[in-house]
Amino acid sequence: MTSTKTFKTKFRLFLRRFGMLCKKTQPPRKGVRISRTIMPDGKVIEHGGFVEKAPLNNQSFLSELHVYHELKNSVKFKQPKKK
Repeated sequence: MTSTKTFKTKFRLFLRRFGMLCKKTQPPRKGVRISRTIMPDGKVIEHGGFVEKAPLNNQSFLSELHVYHELKNSVKFKQPKKK
């Protein structure tokens, strides 16, 4: 490091130590970021941004089973070549 960069760095650390150089605290975001909800019948609900509370899904097991089957079908397994 050059002497100018060293001086700037040490000066900024000095100011930060005394509380003169710091970022303002931001309030925490309230909500959960959910991109989409997949229902067992294949219906997809898109959520934009933050959601105050998670959507209620009474058939969560069927939804998970549907997602599992969709992922299984989307992955293409390579067949071994026959010689």
